[in-house]
Amino acid sequence: MGHGSYGPNGVTPWADVTPVDLTMVGIPDNSPVLLFAGRLHPQKGLDWGLTYVGNVLSCIPSAHFVILGDGPQSESLERLALGHDYSERIHFLGFQKDIRPYLARARCLFLPSRWEGMPNVVLEAMAAGRAVVGTKVEGTEELVLPGQTGWLVPPGDVAALSDALAQAFSDRQRLERLGQAAHERVATNFRPERVVADYERLWSGLLHLKFEGPVQNPFPSEDR
Repeated sequence: MGHGSYGPNGVTPWADVTPVDLTMVGIPDNSPVLLFAGRLHPQKGLDWGLTYVGNVLSCIPSAHFVILGDGPQSESLERLALGHDYSERIHFLGFQKDIRPYLARARCLFLPSRWEGMPNVVLEAMAAGRAVVGTKVEGTEELVLPGQTGWLVPPGDVAALSDALAQAFSDRQRLERLGQAAHERVATNFRPERVVADYERLWSGLLHLKFEGPVQNPFPSEDR
């Protein structure tokens, strides 16, 4: 199935996470933030993504691009950013174990992947009520509904992805509506108990067993 197969993952919608303070890296409190979170690897398309982001940074002088993650492209991407006209507004903050405070601070998630499986970061962004600007690749296109929870464009289409980013940052109210719809989509379709039930139904069918309904507590060891 292309570069990798995927299966449905689950995530619990969340709210009321305190946004991270980015003033420590030179981002004013009122500045709009575009967020990338993932492995710095050719798969994620950040090498060409940095080109697209330039349009947003040029049109919105207060905007900043925050990059979370590490990987084999770390040094080359930082060199690429240094040659960018807006390098002072591109911030590499390394791997972060908990990205929720960063999602709470960001306007939307940017994921310009060449290919995907089922990207958990997209589910996490949607759970946080954030719209997604991504590429139409396996996994991502199963999660993001164009025009409803974000934007999807063909990978490598510079004009389309630049236009999607411009749209995302030109209308904050629309962006917030898409983010709310993304949150509701996760709550309806991708809660862990729903995903477990879907797997139970799938395996019951494959094994010709009667599906008795979802178990009440699929993770008893995690009781608090």
